[in-house]
Amino acid sequence: MAEIQNRLDLARYRIDVNGEKQEGNCFPATPPDMWVTICRYRANARADSRFPVNVEPGFFGPRKDGPPGEYDLDEVTIFRAYPYLTPETRKQKREEKERRVRDLYGNPESTK
Repeated sequence: MAEIQNRLDLARYRIDVNGEKQEGNCFPATPPDMWVTICRYRANARADSRFPVNVEPGFFGPRKDGPPGEYDLDEVTIFRAYPYLTPETRKQKREEKERRVRDLYGNPESTK
């Protein structure tokens, strides 16, 4: 697990559904998937990233034939954590974009 955290540059916390920082990244396996463990992480912020990134590695295990507590990596899901946009926020962003385009290229209506 530590190798995945280091290679993917993951923070040692997760963000819950309410947007709050939580400790404890891995959740115990529950029926019917007793052999699957899911963990949730927030990737460390980078200067070139516009949005936060969440990472969810999934593991099979623990191994019966290996050292105790050793798991096999099943999958890694990586996704951006886009903020929720209300209709008002969307309208504001659209108007700002239109204003930037007008400032850059001029008013297209005045060329007709």
